[in-house]
Amino acid sequence: MASLQENIADCPLTGHANNSGDSDTESQNGQVIQALDSHSKDLASILADSDKLRMDTLKELLGIFTPLQAVEFLIAGKKLHLCMHQWGQERDHHRHGETQLMRQ
Repeated sequence: MASLQENIADCPLTGHANNSGDSDTESQNGQVIQALDSHSKDLASILADSDKLRMDTLKELLGIFTPLQAVEFLIAGKKLHLCMHQWGQERDHHRHGETQLMRQ
């Protein structure tokens, strides 16, 4: 993580963006695209590592529980996930309705 943060901080993307009016914009655009591709690969790696950590943590946690406790824990987690998803949909629907009313 520290390495990625240093790479992002050291990356001269803002310099390329500020110099977009220069004559060598094609080269600068290529450098920006290359830097963004590198960052996206690093971020994908972080997401994969995060997923692995979550799975390893879940496995360790389930190993502590009795089988019945493990099932109850997984059911509670799924219920929480579904409730949060439903709440988010209702919130989006409500906000979308407010936006439509404001436009009228």
